[in-house]
Amino acid sequence: MYKDCDRFVLQPSILKGLGWKLIRLWIMDWVDDPRKVTMILQDAIEAEAAAAKVAYDAEEAEKIQVAPRLEDIVVADVELEDDSDTSIQTVEEVG
Repeated sequence: MYKDCDRFVLQPSILKGLGWKLIRLWIMDWVDDPRKVTMILQDAIEAEAAAAKVAYDAEEAEKIQVAPRLEDIVVADVELEDDSDTSIQTVEEVG
């Protein structure tokens, strides 16, 4: 049977394993200074949003770099075996 202290340790580790970002706040901090706690939350949310944007931008930049540029595609005139028609194929298709 789990106790409250087990939940205090297990629940955050499970959520972190699922990719959650946790911010631990204490009720007494809120009672003492709710504006400070609000600022802590706001700063943490903004930091995570900025990190997510950087990761997204990097992923999008990688996708753009993977796409071949028109200048990088080399074409060659290749005759077909039956000599009835010629076709233009990329070097990657020929090789």
